Amino acid sequence: VFPGGDATVRLTRQIFVPSAKDLVLTGRRFDAKEGYRLGLVNRITSQRDLMKETRALANTIAQHPPERLKAMKSKFLKIEAMPRFGHLSVAEKIDR
Repeated sequence: VFPGGDATVRLTRQIFVPSAKDLVLTGRRFDAKEGYRLGLVNRITSQRDLMKETRALANTIAQHPPERLKAMKSKFLKIEAMPRFGHLSVAEKIDR
């Protein structure tokens, strides 16, 4: 992880600040298991099972109505744009 652009800000929004500091200040590499533990990786699979797992995930998502997916994606984008500590105080605004 290299500091630059908004990478440092984005990283601290995704994982705990002490973990972000560790990664940025040391520049150390980490494997998929640590990425999963930190919350940077959602799933871990073998190369052999990658396409099978990817298709299964896509099929699960595709089961939902497109309008619902669009609405949820819009909510997540609004949340990501909020100030870090403003999520709770303005949460009702995104449900409109």
